[in-house]
Amino acid sequence: MKIAELNNASILLWGLGAEGQAILKAVTPRVNSQWTVYSDEPFSAEDKEFLAGYPEVSLAKESTLEALLQQHTILIKSPGVSHYRPEIQAAIKNGLRVTSGTSIWFSERNDQRAVIVTGTKGKSTSSATLFFILHTLNKKAALAGNIGVPLITHLDTQEVDFWIIELSSYQIADLTASVDAVLFTNLFSEHINWHGSQAQYEADKLRICSMVRNSGIIVAPEALLNKITATAAAPVIAYDAPEGLCTVQGQVLTIKQKQHHLPVTTFPGTHSLKNVSAVLTMLSHYGIDTDMALAALQDFTPLPHRLTPIGLFNEVLYIDDSISTIPESSLAALCSLAPRPCVLILGGFDRGVSWLENAPAILAASPKAVVCTGQNGARIQSTLSAVSNSKNTCPITYEPVFEAAVRTAINHAAPGDAVVLSPGAPSYDCFKDFRARGTAFRRIVAGEI
Repeated sequence: MKIAELNNASILLWGLGAEGQAILKAVTPRVNSQWTVYSDEPFSAEDKEFLAGYPEVSLAKESTLEALLQQHTILIKSPGVSHYRPEIQAAIKNGLRVTSGTSIWFSERNDQRAVIVTGTKGKSTSSATLFFILHTLNKKAALAGNIGVPLITHLDTQEVDFWIIELSSYQIADLTASVDAVLFTNLFSEHINWHGSQAQYEADKLRICSMVRNSGIIVAPEALLNKITATAAAPVIAYDAPEGLCTVQGQVLTIKQKQHHLPVTTFPGTHSLKNVSAVLTMLSHYGIDTDMALAALQDFTPLPHRLTPIGLFNEVLYIDDSISTIPESSLAALCSLAPRPCVLILGGFDRGVSWLENAPAILAASPKAVVCTGQNGARIQSTLSAVSNSKNTCPITYEPVFEAAVRTAINHAAPGDAVVLSPGAPSYDCFKDFRARGTAFRRIVAGEI
């Protein structure tokens, strides 16, 4: 939806987080419209202070959500608001137009070279890696989207050769766009509560591939080729194919028969090198020299809370992997630290994701102990215990309170071990976000040792 279509409209803005505030800052000076802001949560004092600078915007009164949707002609919603909420679907059938800050940007800037990075895991690191290499090589690049800077913030940004845009499934589900390329890291089970089912989650994720221009490119894992080519017109390159640009084995990245050993502290584990392989494959499409890109990576700083060592205390290594929100990432964390014995902390907000498929592999990776916590902690403990056998004898315990779980994990550790927070679940049962959870882990560790 273009900004001109928002003029002289009655607009309901749902959500006043970073995205909602960015929309007001970018759009209100350009239109003469009536605005109402709604939130599922009570407005904070900070929210009200922010809105004081926007006299044309009013807070939603004591009205039902259904009534609010009927009273407005356009809904601009934040990504966290599910497109599939019954109230929204009913309002759409009654003529309500729905858009987002991301869709507005694409409507206004559809001629830009937009490289979309998405996938269940690894999209933020891959986005940051892409941007870092391009910036280091003096290319005019901008980084925005789900990684933390709302795309609508860049409505007037000019002279950019490469837009590196991280998008979540929330942002893609109702997106209208035309893009130059997509880097698709992987696809696992996630966000079922938002999308309604795993099938819908996958369909929403994959729809971004149908938005790639015929002249563009899609870089994806080989396992997704059939699903992507079923709807995409653009060519697809598998970044992990044996005949591809890069191959990964262990901690070794091979390019044109030459082996490269990237810093383990920066790119720990096979999954990290697969992200690098995807990035290099994408860059090669744009003629970026692979050797120059690899040289640039030597100075790359990993994003926080992603297998981040926070210290070696009493010869025990403590690892903050709070970004881990699916079982596959917990397994990847364990494998990346082998053969060091690990005490693993699992659990958090329950999205209904099953652990049954990954439980045998997690136990086969031989953790020294597993401490489960959070809303789904008891379910994780039960699943792991059910598949445990005589070969997997590590203690599997449940501590509902996060702080107690961390202390239990510390007590399990001995010199030479690692205590790893890699929850495999979101943080919303106890924390604002994964950053707050990682910070709490560090605080508890610092206070205990």
